[in-house]
Amino acid sequence: EKTAVKDVELSNVKYIYDLPDTIEWDNPSISIYSPYYYPVPISLSLPSTLQYCVSAADYKNDYIKYVVYGTGGIESYAESWAKENDIEFVNLSPETAVAEDIETVWDEYSYKPLTFNTRGFNRTYQWYGSYDNKIGDDIAISSATTNEFTPNENNEFPYYYCKMISTDINCDGEIVSGFEVYSSLCRNKTVHIHTEEEIPAVAPTCTETGLTAGIKCSECGEIITVQQEIPALGHDYNSIVVSPTCTEQGYTTYTCKCGDTYVGDYVNVIGHTPANTVEENYIASTCTKTGSVDKVVYCSVCDEEISRETVSIELTSHKDIHNDGICDNCDLKLCDHICHKEGITGFFWRIINVFNMLLGLNKTCSCGVVHF
Repeated sequence: EKTAVKDVELSNVKYIYDLPDTIEWDNPSISIYSPYYYPVPISLSLPSTLQYCVSAADYKNDYIKYVVYGTGGIESYAESWAKENDIEFVNLSPETAVAEDIETVWDEYSYKPLTFNTRGFNRTYQWYGSYDNKIGDDIAISSATTNEFTPNENNEFPYYYCKMISTDINCDGEIVSGFEVYSSLCRNKTVHIHTEEEIPAVAPTCTETGLTAGIKCSECGEIITVQQEIPALGHDYNSIVVSPTCTEQGYTTYTCKCGDTYVGDYVNVIGHTPANTVEENYIASTCTKTGSVDKVVYCSVCDEEISRETVSIELTSHKDIHNDGICDNCDLKLCDHICHKEGITGFFWRIINVFNMLLGLNKTCSCGVVHF
């Protein structure tokens, strides 16, 4: 009894006298003679060493369908044979080599090994363990060199993947095609992987230290990246200078953006700078009443009054312009001498004054009036 065959790989073979003729279909309950029957193609990986293959026309079974995989573009026999027999030919490359990828999750309930089904020639396999969710320069598992691998045999890594290398040679032993292809990553859920969660940074203030951002696992709480202390910033003050005045001392106000403030750098008062003395409130004196005046000194900087002194002004002399013995300003009788009289008395004085002039007598009055 024959079993169903999907993929046949032949490496380093020269002659093929018998092609696989087993039949497989999508729904085994449907008869192969049914119009709804659709055969599953048999994949033949034919190497560049092939020099002869039985003609597909020799097979009378119309229910067998082949797809040939090989190295294209080099006029190989396999490619020519496929075209002559109207069989689909597929160039083997990393894009066409994967027949069935591995499972993406492995957990405690998995019971089948991971299997990387590929097409190629002289294939070699290597399984790798990875600590991060990417394919790269990871650790090769020395005991895993087939297309199957069971993580329980090496349960160290949270991720696994496989690399296949295909090498096609011709009859002269020359390599005509070679490539490598990787499987998908398989997550090994039996190994805990930290789920990173950021611990927010704390900005420093003028007086309080801060912290850098950290990372912890959101599932187990383990700290992955420890937060580092950031020194306090210290105050950054802006200064406003108030200059001293004649009466007030100067100072500087320092204010930080955090609100802290203080006053310092005091400067002594300048004191007043006296200007020239000015006179104010002048009251003239008379012959009967003394006058006064304010002698005032102001500051030449702020105009504030520094000092004020009220000085008395002496009485003025009586004035008798009319020589009548009476003060012209206050009507005070200044002199009773006959020289000041009017009428007959004044007439006699003028006669007497003529003789005074001749004799040089009584030139002035006791009040100061000049007689002659």
